[in-house]
Parts: sequence; C-alpha cells; structure tokens
Amino acid sequence: MKVKKQKILILGASTWQIPLHQQAQAMGLEVISMDPYLDAPALKFAHEIHHVDLRDVENVYEIVAPLSIDGVVTGADLAVPAAAYISKRLRLPGISVQAAYCATNKIAMRKKAQMLGVNIPEFKEIQNVHEAQQAFEKLGAPCVMKPAHNCGARGVIFAPRESDLYNAFSEAKKASFGGPVIIEEYIAGTEYSVETFTDSTGNISILGIGLKEIDYSPYFITTQICYPAPLNDALKEKAEKFVTMIVKEFELNLGYAHTEIILKDNQFYLIETAARGGGAYISGKLMPVITGVNLVEKQIEMALGNEVILPSISSMKAGLIQFILPPPYCRITSLEVPQDIMKEPGILDFNLDLNIGDQIGAIKNTSHRCGHIILAGESISELTPVLKSLLNQIQISGI
Repeated sequence: MKVKKQKILILGASTWQIPLHQQAQAMGLEVISMDPYLDAPALKFAHEIHHVDLRDVENVYEIVAPLSIDGVVTGADLAVPAAAYISKRLRLPGISVQAAYCATNKIAMRKKAQMLGVNIPEFKEIQNVHEAQQAFEKLGAPCVMKPAHNCGARGVIFAPRESDLYNAFSEAKKASFGGPVIIEEYIAGTEYSVETFTDSTGNISILGIGLKEIDYSPYFITTQICYPAPLNDALKEKAEKFVTMIVKEFELNLGYAHTEIILKDNQFYLIETAARGGGAYISGKLMPVITGVNLVEKQIEMALGNEVILPSISSMKAGLIQFILPPPYCRITSLEVPQDIMKEPGILDFNLDLNIGDQIGAIKNTSHRCGHIILAGESISELTPVLKSLLNQIQISGI
C-alpha cells in the first residue's frame, strides 16, 4: 500500500527560501509553494505552485484550505501573518496571529517592547510631513524614518536635518504599502544580529550573535555580518539574556527567530525582532554549518508537529557573510571573478547576480545587493585573509 506523502506549504519562493524547498524535498515531502512572482527561483523545487499576494491573508487561506496540508512554514517577513492565520484556522503548529502581527508591524512591535520595559529608540507614528516635523522637534536630530511594515531596509532612511524630512518621509511612505510611517531617534552604537531557535520544549537556544557592518548612508544596508561578534563575556551574556527575553515575551515559539539590537553606553536596544531566521542564507546555509545542526530540517519538523529537541550547542565555528554591491549610477562594463572560487578554503557559497550591460541606479536597500560570499571556519582571523583575497580578485567596473 502506497504511503501518502505529507504536504508542506512554503510561503515565499525567493532565493533565500531555496534551502527550505530543497530540504522539504529531501525529507520526501510534497512541497506546495506560494509566491506572487512567476519567476521566483525556489518554485522549481515545488511540486505544486500558486501565485498569490502573500499579504492578502484571506485569499491565501481560501486557496490553501482545500489542499489538506500538514504544515506551513515561511522565511519571509511579509508572509508571517498569513502563515500564522493558516495555522490557526487549520489547527496546525504555528505562532499566534497576535505574535505574527507584533513581529511584522514595527509600531505594534515597539508598543509591546515598551510594555515589557525593553529599551527601544523613542519613536512616533506619523501620517504626513507636518507630523514628521513636529516629531523631529521633540525627538531631536538626527532621526530615522521607516515604514511600519516592510523588510530588507526598504524605505529606511537617515534624516540628520529637518531639511531631510520631506525626502525621508516620501521614501518611507512609498515603501509602506499605504500604511503609516515611523520616525525614531537615531541610536549611534554597534549593531548586532542575533539568531535563535525555540524547540518543542520551549527552550530558546542562542545560535549566534553577529557583528553587523552597515553602509550607504543615508540608507542602512548591511554589507557584512561576522559570527561570533567580538563581545566580552559580560556583554555576551547580557545580549543573550536580552534577546532570550524578547523572543519569549513576543511568543516566537516555533523555531527560528531573528533579532537585531544596538549596543550603546553598555545598554542594548531592540531595533526589531522577526518570526523567521536571518535572511540572505544566514538561516538556510550559515547557521546549520557553524552550529553543526540541520536547523532547516528542524524548522520543517516543528511545522509538521513533530517533536524537536535541539541539542546543546557548546562549540560553534566562526562564519561570515560578505555582501557584494555594484557601483551606483552606471552601466556595468566588465566583471572579473576567480574561476575556482568555490575551491577556496572555508567558502560555503558564492553568488554574483550581475551581467555586463546591466544598468545600475541608486543603492537604497538590500534588494540592490548583487551577490555574496559566505565563509565558515574555526575563527574570524582565519577567514579574514581569505575574504580579503577574494574581494581583491572580484572586480566590477561600470561607466
């Protein structure tokens, strides 16, 4: 008698969701994938495909309801509310609808953080430039403008002067899907990315604390993340307790969570927390290697309702991801990439999505990055010269 395959629904099929799709196939699952874009790269790993706006929660549910799925999972911020709603309606494992809302709406997130007594930048919800000017006077210069609901640093812009408010508000509003905008004080400190995993027992494991490099002001584009971050024992413990409390109180209790924090004057501030793993293959490729645990498989197992008890992660490798950005405002005229780059020591993944003749505009958010190098090894000092050598060999020119 033929055993019926379990069905897993994956919401979102971007490049970063390829590991989820591949792992689900490797587990012998029937993969149903949903994405609004016809050419979404992970769709080629699905058995069944549906094209739908993942923000339209009710419509997504109406399509899913008759499919008899056994679990739902996503690595995309915009699909988190739909995943939570589907899991609630179909009585499948998932975070609550309220938890999904607080993890994807920056206003709700900040209000919850305030209620918990968590350090956050002082902020104000605004609807127009006049309200931005009023808030700017209260908060003081400099400030940051961002949409209440989006990801990938889209619409996030630095506003050091009052004269910058009109442009900053316009960009944030354009990226807000018609929703409100936030203006908040700028916290000048060191930013970290913290990856966690909550297993079936409710235990929250800190997978890694990464030091972030951010560039391209007035925009905020992460150019590099290094794990582990160079924190002394006291600050490391403080960061772990801070993030563990946030993940627990925000009820991000089904596998991966991704939290971004800033350290200033020995105090950590919450920038945002998300009900997913880190993007850009951090959760799909880097974390499984540096922890020695197939976390993508564990995430899918939890979505299917199987018990997952994460082993103690006592020793971790070092890892880093270096993002590649093209020169702005040009036409690409030449590209040079080492032929045997994947044979370099410690390299996990390399990608350069750029072609001669491509026209490049402004560099404003993470979608404008054109590639990455992912390395893993015993220490950052071991990986740094490898990265430096690779970057010297990768040449991108334009006019």
